[in-house]
Amino acid sequence: MPGRPRPNKTVRSLIPFESSRPMSSIKPDRSLSPFEPGRSMSSFKPGRSLSLFDIVISLLHTFGIEFWIVALGPFYIGWSIALGLIFPMEDTILAMVVLGPCIAGFTFLFNDHCDWTNDIGNWRKDTGLIHSGLLSPERALRLSLALAAIGMLISLWLSLTFAILMGLALALSALYSHPITKLKAKPGIDLLVNMVGIGILCPLAGWEIGGGDILQFPLHYLFAIALIIGGLYGPTTVVDWKSDKQAGYQTLAVRLGPRNALKLSQLLLTLGVASLIVQGMNDYVIPRGVLQVTYPTLLATPLIYLVAFHKPTEIRVLAGLFFTSVMFAFGCVMFLFYNSGIWTI
Repeated sequence: MPGRPRPNKTVRSLIPFESSRPMSSIKPDRSLSPFEPGRSMSSFKPGRSLSLFDIVISLLHTFGIEFWIVALGPFYIGWSIALGLIFPMEDTILAMVVLGPCIAGFTFLFNDHCDWTNDIGNWRKDTGLIHSGLLSPERALRLSLALAAIGMLISLWLSLTFAILMGLALALSALYSHPITKLKAKPGIDLLVNMVGIGILCPLAGWEIGGGDILQFPLHYLFAIALIIGGLYGPTTVVDWKSDKQAGYQTLAVRLGPRNALKLSQLLLTLGVASLIVQGMNDYVIPRGVLQVTYPTLLATPLIYLVAFHKPTEIRVLAGLFFTSVMFAFGCVMFLFYNSGIWTI
């Protein structure tokens, strides 16, 4: 209608991250650090009314269900290569419980406990138990430690080597988030922590549960997995760029800048994919016949990044991560089918 004012539309832009307030004027609140004795937790407000659906989402998010898939993928591949099977056995299921609810649960709960004051206003953390008002920071810490203890007890029951690998994973998770070390705020080191923790320790853990000697794991294949994990990690720091910068965390995206962080991620992903293709052409772990079926999905992953990161927004970056993960999942499933004898070439 003539003369009727048009409503303003707000679009959450990611790059160039323009804001009406300069980042230097935004002061994070560190006065309520849960690791400083005598500090008050008065800003925590429990009792927020939530629906059952909201509570379930909060539980899943807090226990890091999205991380389960990322960690269990390399683990399952390592296990399947060692045994040539696809359907898990009892010890495999127990190991997956350790990696999923226990290790991932500890990682996310401990991180939320350490960062809860600085995560106020971070839209990705709004559904967590702490910010939903369902769990206090102190109880989140106790619950995270309980999950770590349960995970280590199960790990020791499975095997000493597996327990050592899981202990290293827990140590990296603690060093990643603890205010004293805060490896997540050390650019480059945060990337290496994820490449080692997920891309190296998880496949080795699966290989160990499958009865393999971790010193005999195919190193070139392990290197390719670590590169791909590095390529998947970088965009997550870009999505959290604003909140991390406000909190004063020098993550990969904050130090390099979002565009450069995305370029580095694309480089790591492309190198990992190229390595897998070369290995498949030489029948190294991946048979050439499997490569002939899965190479389109492998080649699609760097192209997805190229399209998604050309004019990146938070939604485009997350969509790029999602569709890239789907492509890798398809390739992994086809490889597992072949490796277990379900699919013959």
